[in-house]
Amino acid sequence: MTCDMTRLTPKQQAFVKAYLVDLYTTQAAIRAGYNTKTADRIGAENLRKPQIETTIQQALDEHEARTEVTADMVLKQ
Repeated sequence: MTCDMTRLTPKQQAFVKAYLVDLYTTQAAIRAGYNTKTADRIGAENLRKPQIETTIQQALDEHEARTEVTADMVLKQ
């Protein structure tokens, strides 16, 4: 992943990496080390943070460019 994650905390970086695996916020928060009792809330909060949202979008854009596969293409098939 070449997107810039230096402006994120280590836990936020872990969340982004975990979220990109399956796009599941609660599990990403748990895998990143957040408390399981609050993971659903923390995951949703993280997705609303501009720096995390931007980093995730950059990573998704890079993946799309690298694979030349878009979500629309997948849905059509």
